[in-house]
Amino acid sequence: MLKSKFNLPFKLRSIEIEILQRIFDPFAICLIYQIIFKNSSINFNGQYNLIRILVFIIPLFYFYKSKVYSSYRIIPLNKIILDVLFIWLKIFCTFLVLGFLTKTIIDVSRFEIIIWAISSLSLILLNHVGLRFFLRLLRNRGKNFRSSIYYGEIDGLHRLNNQLRAEKWMGIKNLGYFTNNSEAKKVEQSESIDEKYLGGYDEFIEYLKSNSVDIVFCGISQRFEQKKLIRDVGDTLVTLIFMPLWSTTSMNLKITPIGKELFIKIWGEEANSTERLIKRLCDFTVSFLAIIFLMPIFIVLGILIKLESKGPALYIQERYGIDGKSFLIYKFRTMLVTESGRKVNLKQVKANDQRITRIGHFLRRWSLDELPQLFNVFFGNMSFVGPRPHAISHNEEYRKLIMGYMQRHNCKPGITGLAQVRGYRGFTTFLDMQNRVDSDLEYLKKRSLLFDLFLLLRTISSLKIMKGS
Repeated sequence: MLKSKFNLPFKLRSIEIEILQRIFDPFAICLIYQIIFKNSSINFNGQYNLIRILVFIIPLFYFYKSKVYSSYRIIPLNKIILDVLFIWLKIFCTFLVLGFLTKTIIDVSRFEIIIWAISSLSLILLNHVGLRFFLRLLRNRGKNFRSSIYYGEIDGLHRLNNQLRAEKWMGIKNLGYFTNNSEAKKVEQSESIDEKYLGGYDEFIEYLKSNSVDIVFCGISQRFEQKKLIRDVGDTLVTLIFMPLWSTTSMNLKITPIGKELFIKIWGEEANSTERLIKRLCDFTVSFLAIIFLMPIFIVLGILIKLESKGPALYIQERYGIDGKSFLIYKFRTMLVTESGRKVNLKQVKANDQRITRIGHFLRRWSLDELPQLFNVFFGNMSFVGPRPHAISHNEEYRKLIMGYMQRHNCKPGITGLAQVRGYRGFTTFLDMQNRVDSDLEYLKKRSLLFDLFLLLRTISSLKIMKGS
């Protein structure tokens, strides 16, 4: 049986690293606290011993429930950073609340608490991100990698190799492929080692017995062949990963247990109820303050719009929101027309569109026409971050053309989103809409409060001349 080709004097196993990190995190936080407050005036006898207990128990609880210890070769570093930051934010807030309620931090120096928080966070980030970064540097240089082979259809082989080549930090090297498909054997002469044809099923089994392999990727559609391969690979110590050839990157594909049976969840809601509540409170508070602060600008822009052309200052159109329920979206009117969102063959806005007014060009340039959507956020129809709501006629058109299109409505629409940050806005071709929907569905899988904050900051920093959405 093959062993992994680690160019290190020891083998780094994810489970062993996970155990060490789970022990390290709470002890490190507690140790730093002890060092910082060692010379403090706090009387550590009596009730203040409770502080040290809280400092240990709270991180232990939150990190135990987290997923930051898993998938060293799969989860991107930016996801790990966001997860660690969010966990630490929960730890710090819980510590402050419990410390206040138990009156154990009343006499504690605020400066020392801040130093402890920053120092602990830095050490945790070094523990999780630093180690992963080090391992990925090794993998990018061809070290600390795991070997794999592929069995199945050629389409799955290409999809797999494209991802492994693009994500070298994962440290997985494909050594070739096996298949019984006569058509797939035609790529046998490929110069790339990861697309080297190695034989049929019998050769595949023999290769497993006589060579070093860590992972078998399987992309076959015939049920009989699947069961046979699962049984034979199950008689080895090699990891088997099945690739559904019908899947797309926008799908969730998560194992969902129903009793003793396991099912694959393809579409569906993934949001955490606590995060949704916090996000709604943030949306409500920030939108309320922004409306009050920006009210003079609302009035001035409304007057300018009315002075230039006939019609209302606000453009109100029906859109689909969360759960596919319709709502009225508010914008400053930037055009000479105010068409219904349900109009068939609704004409999209293009660059230098003659229907756009002079003040409309200015508003669209700086996205000021979107400001009235603060009221949508305040009323709860929208959020600051989420998939942009499209005109209903466009929804009805593209839901028939793009698989999973309506899954965008599993969360509230937003003023900005991942698609907008990536530049998918304005006049939309079919390919643009496909990319926009893919980005929206990717957002649904990645969404968190910190990711929303990241997208908001990216939106603010990238304000420039752009087409209206």
